[in-house]
Amino acid sequence: MVLFACFIFFLSCDENADSIEEMKQETSSSKIDTLIFEIDTLNYSFGIFAANEKLSVIIQPAHAKYFELSDNQLNEKVLKYAPKDDFLGTDSVVVLSKRILGGKDPFVKIDSVLFVISTVKDISHKYLIGKWISTQECGGYVGGCFPVDQRNSRQLDFGYNMRYTLTYNDSSSKSNDYSLVDSIGRRYVCLKDIVFDIKVNRYLLFDGDQLIQQSGDRTLIYSRLKE
Repeated sequence: MVLFACFIFFLSCDENADSIEEMKQETSSSKIDTLIFEIDTLNYSFGIFAANEKLSVIIQPAHAKYFELSDNQLNEKVLKYAPKDDFLGTDSVVVLSKRILGGKDPFVKIDSVLFVISTVKDISHKYLIGKWISTQECGGYVGGCFPVDQRNSRQLDFGYNMRYTLTYNDSSSKSNDYSLVDSIGRRYVCLKDIVFDIKVNRYLLFDGDQLIQQSGDRTLIYSRLKE
């Protein structure tokens, strides 16, 4: 009798587990943005999933040295990600979550989650990301330093994807790659550029609160644009 009762119990559990596909469903999509340093490994917990709930990877990351979706010691679903060596920029993962909600009137919540992972070199690189505007110009025929007329200003916008956009006078703009160069205890931002079909590198000293571009006897100073 005891064995027969156990058999009925397990049969009932299996039947409930299969019924998730037959429940009423609600679909949604969401996005999660994360930031890590290049030497870090990301560990992101999605919480505990019941036996008949599911979490699966739909799109794998493109720039991962190590990637895994597994259970930890607390039975939480954990996404682990480490970027490839020397990779700086953005990577993405898409996971599909199926959870049972609703209490007495259960339904399946299906959520497609876009997981965006931005990898930066270090804390100063994180601070570089964003918009900078030219505020001072020094040297030249006049000498000394004077404020830049905002009608003739330049704006630099640095992205996580190692691309920058340079905008002149809030009108014309151009985009290209940038990189970070460390030399003699200083950090420089190298802007890749093309002038008359010739590749040119322009270096700006990154001084925390300022970007300083030296060109001959002229110096252009950028300050962070506060939004």
